[in-house]
Amino acid sequence: MIRVNLKNKYFVTLIVLVLLSVSVNIIQAVYAATAAPGSTGDPIVAKSYVDTNDKKATALITTLQTNYSKAQKDITALNGQVATLKTQVAALKSNVFTAITVEAGKKITVGSGTEIVLRSGNATAVAGTGGGLSDVTSAKDIISGTTVFTNHLLISSRDDGRGLNCITKCYLIVRGSYKI
Repeated sequence: MIRVNLKNKYFVTLIVLVLLSVSVNIIQAVYAATAAPGSTGDPIVAKSYVDTNDKKATALITTLQTNYSKAQKDITALNGQVATLKTQVAALKSNVFTAITVEAGKKITVGSGTEIVLRSGNATAVAGTGGGLSDVTSAKDIISGTTVFTNHLLISSRDDGRGLNCITKCYLIVRGSYKI
């Protein structure tokens, strides 16, 4: 006779439960693979549902395309405004005197309409091909080699090489274009 021990009963029960679980899983897998169309395993979608959602998707795509086109136009307009603002900022910067330092022995040439004031140092005028600098303070034209007085407003009427030769280190204020 076979003696059944308490440990063997638990072991047999565990094996039966494992076999039962495996069997249930196999049956579910077979059922799911062979599910009939329209069943809960493989539901059928009605044509009206597809048509409704297709119309919603088409409307959403149209809205997105319209918004994208509007955004592109807005970006183009904003880029135009940015370019205008950059031009205005550059104009404002050119309307402000800039303090600069020019080392001894260096030459500063100025553009057309540029204003320059020698604040300190010693410099001589450099005339261009069409004449010298206008000394507005003393109401005269300064030709090449003429000593420039401090605190006199000088204006260049052309962009033709006019400017100053700095004999010593010079401190200037300039409004407009210049090159050292």
